[in-house]
Amino acid sequence: MQSIPRRGAAAEVIGQGTQAGVSRRNVLIGGGLGMALLAAGGWVATRLTDGTAQPLFAGKRLDAAQQQMLARVADSVLETLLPEDAVQRGETLNWIVENVDQAIDGMPQALRDETLQLLAMLSAAPTRWLLIGQWQSWGAVERAALQSRLQALRGSGYALKRTVFIALHDLVCTGYYGDRRSWAAVGYPGPVIDRGDNG
Repeated sequence: MQSIPRRGAAAEVIGQGTQAGVSRRNVLIGGGLGMALLAAGGWVATRLTDGTAQPLFAGKRLDAAQQQMLARVADSVLETLLPEDAVQRGETLNWIVENVDQAIDGMPQALRDETLQLLAMLSAAPTRWLLIGQWQSWGAVERAALQSRLQALRGSGYALKRTVFIALHDLVCTGYYGDRRSWAAVGYPGPVIDRGDNG
């Protein structure tokens, strides 16, 4: 036999609902403030760790931090193919990254957006640490240490980390091998159709 609700029970339920509503609002407000603090903390951490990057060129898609990151990756991945002279090496890295910038600009929008999102996460210290376990700025990591980190990503048991390696590797290799200035270093005479133009 069902019990008959006593008088005033409905009012208590409504009151409890109102209290729960206030509590939910507090949670939402607190969550919003927490997200804002987290974002601000990430910004500060990135500035303290990576500093203010100087652009290598006026990029179409890549910002200064992403340009410097890709230059460091290219320096590690393509080490033996790059000039030993520091000035020539720097110039080569610049045009490699500029080629990457142009390649990203020519991608379909969905792929371009995904690529830029990944590069943005790798440029910020907190998300970089979550993705690849690296808190240091790209410029602060020695070449040998960066090569070891890249190899660890390549052989990782996590598909996400392997995907990060593949993306970085393919971007810098596209920027290098797709430019005729690299062909002499790799012994490639160029396409048959314009081989005469390449000497």
